[in-house]
Amino acid sequence: RIEQNAHSLSDRNLSLIQVFDAKLELLRRLQYINDYNMLELKGHVCCTINSAYELMVTELIFEDAFNDLSPAECVALLSCLTAQDKSATEPPKLPENLGNIKEKLVQLAGWLGAIQHECGIDTNPEHYTETALKFGLMLVAYEWANGKPFHEICQMTTVLEGSLVRCIT
Repeated sequence: RIEQNAHSLSDRNLSLIQVFDAKLELLRRLQYINDYNMLELKGHVCCTINSAYELMVTELIFEDAFNDLSPAECVALLSCLTAQDKSATEPPKLPENLGNIKEKLVQLAGWLGAIQHECGIDTNPEHYTETALKFGLMLVAYEWANGKPFHEICQMTTVLEGSLVRCIT
């Protein structure tokens, strides 16, 4: 019993409680849970996403970010969240439609990073944006979704074919 009490009062356990409380506060502010810690609609949607930055994708869905986009633009947007290869260099100039999508993603990531920081989660908004978004394959994914042959999009990037397939499928 003394060991149990010592563990529950340990510094490590108390710091975990602070992190847990900060994350609960974030979920409340984003309206993923209510004041009774019960899941709201946004929370349920977020729970079903398991392939990218769940908070960002959920916010995109609830902001209707996909409504005015073509299917190819949706693919390009999502590629920024699923690209894993750090060697993908960003294309020198994105078409205007993709540039607008990029700007919207950067704003959303900065906003999410700032809210996390405000809630006491150890996150730097700029660093969060840099780690969450990778724009190197955005144009490649867009061209693939528009029907460009795979061998041609492979020539648009230095990313290995396997990494490219994982990003666009």
